[in-house]
Amino acid sequence: MCSVDLDGSVSFLFSCYGVSATTVKDMEVTAAGQTGSFTWDASGGNDAEHGIFTATTWSFTADSAATQLQFTSEDASGSYCGPVVAAISVTKN
Repeated sequence: MCSVDLDGSVSFLFSCYGVSATTVKDMEVTAAGQTGSFTWDASGGNDAEHGIFTATTWSFTADSAATQLQFTSEDASGSYCGPVVAAISVTKN
């Protein structure tokens, strides 16, 4: 859990592992009742195993002094690998 005291943004590196039956991975980021949706296509080795990430930023407006930030994989049940996030940073706008 991360907290910010006003408006904020979260920055992270985004990718996925491609050793799955499905190469397209979906993820949601939520904070203060707001949701951001992100999709990664690992086709052709475009994945974390090959060191491929993209720098991503999502902005939100906090609704209280402390706001919970949540990353959720939207993979189908039973998937054994999914979206990957790294270098997570939360900053006040």
